Amino acid sequence: MADKKQQTTSHNTIGKSMPRVDARGKVTGEALYSGDLSMPDMLHMKMLFADRPHARVKAIDTSQAEAAPGVVVVYTARDVPVNEYGLQWQDQPVLCGPGSSKPGTDVVRFIGDQVAAVVAHT
Repeated sequence: MADKKQQTTSHNTIGKSMPRVDARGKVTGEALYSGDLSMPDMLHMKMLFADRPHARVKAIDTSQAEAAPGVVVVYTARDVPVNEYGLQWQDQPVLCGPGSSKPGTDVVRFIGDQVAAVVAHT
């Protein structure tokens, strides 16, 4: 009997609304988001998205981005040795485009697929 009583009282939050620990900071503007952070010599990254619902990326010319002032590095699928992630199966490429060892990563399948990452001082 004691076990049953302990079992029912240990789940006393199921079905009830619980206060969020971050709510006050978010509604008052006190909470810091990643876009609010700034550190000395901090680098910034911008992703280039596919902008196409379905396409095969045959080549990526990064020369203009690499020559831009303040750019430190430009990454493409060729630069990512482990170029896949996923919750159950690692079937989603980190960066889509040519150069990955996994077949099919040169195909973008929605406009949100990431094609390149540009890292720069500003």
